[in-house]
Amino acid sequence: MKIEIKNTDTIEINLPYYCKGSIHFFKIFSQEKCLMINTLKGGEAISIVHAGLPFDLNDSEGGITASDFHDKFNEVLTILATK
Repeated sequence: MKIEIKNTDTIEINLPYYCKGSIHFFKIFSQEKCLMINTLKGGEAISIVHAGLPFDLNDSEGGITASDFHDKFNEVLTILATK
């Protein structure tokens, strides 16, 4: 899959692709959609967003492992379940 970044660069990734920013973790699972985890304290959330969003954010820290993503997913899910 190829994703256009800010209309100037193109990178190739294999799906699923996991990455993170300063407060977000992403699992890109299709050309159109990805799962986003917001880890901001008090604003924790899990949502489906456009697959290009991780690359549009200025704070992208690059790829992570599936295990890192799933650990953070479970952490946020536990927080949400207690609210």
